[in-house]
Amino acid sequence: MFLVQGRPTVTAMLKSDNPDGILAEIQELRKIGVDTFGLQIDYLKPEYRKTEYLKKIFSAMDGTPCYVTNYRGGDPNADDEKLAETLLQVADYGPMLLDLRADMFAPCDGEFTENEAAVAKQKAFIRAAHEKGAEVLMSTHVFNRFVPKDEVKKIAQAAAQRGANISKIVTTANSADELQQNIELITELKRELPIPFLFLCNGSHCRIHRIYGPMMGVCMYLTAIQKKEWESQPTIDDVKTAMTLAGYENLPW
Repeated sequence: MFLVQGRPTVTAMLKSDNPDGILAEIQELRKIGVDTFGLQIDYLKPEYRKTEYLKKIFSAMDGTPCYVTNYRGGDPNADDEKLAETLLQVADYGPMLLDLRADMFAPCDGEFTENEAAVAKQKAFIRAAHEKGAEVLMSTHVFNRFVPKDEVKKIAQAAAQRGANISKIVTTANSADELQQNIELITELKRELPIPFLFLCNGSHCRIHRIYGPMMGVCMYLTAIQKKEWESQPTIDDVKTAMTLAGYENLPW
């Protein structure tokens, strides 16, 4: 099982674009202490997305679960079928949580499709991943606007209905009112959603939500070793401070 039981899971996102850099990050993170790793295949330079390099990276994780993305844009020559094929391939290399976008096989604005053929392919992907022993997170990212709660709930429920293990939705908070609505929605999702959820926000008012959301019901933290000005992800040090003050036990550090 990818998620730690009884508290938010601390996932450290690996940021390097080459295997040597990622291997160095893995070594550093083992000293720091985290629950799981996160690898964005789409961040790797194209020449390093080959089987030999991926095997080397996952072998270095030595059985630590990994959250894996392979989003569009990393390889302009890869269609959704190819991106999905690579995700299923890495499921053979260790315990994985595979990120399947909610508009996979039918790209659209808002990253959520109800196209019947695409949904059927998504369900088939999820079944294939489960057969390999992997779990699936279904994701939707809406970076350019605030998403009302009814829309968030619809997307989250669809992830559950399609067979995903976790629903991930990223919205925006550019005002105190939008932040408050996003915080209140965490409680509603926790009460109504049958699967764990990763509900995040970006924007000028996202920091409180990113730090305190997992204490209210969001299933995990996505963290970075070091803060980059353009990123919304909290650092591992931020999360360490928050979780220690909150009194969580069985922490990875």
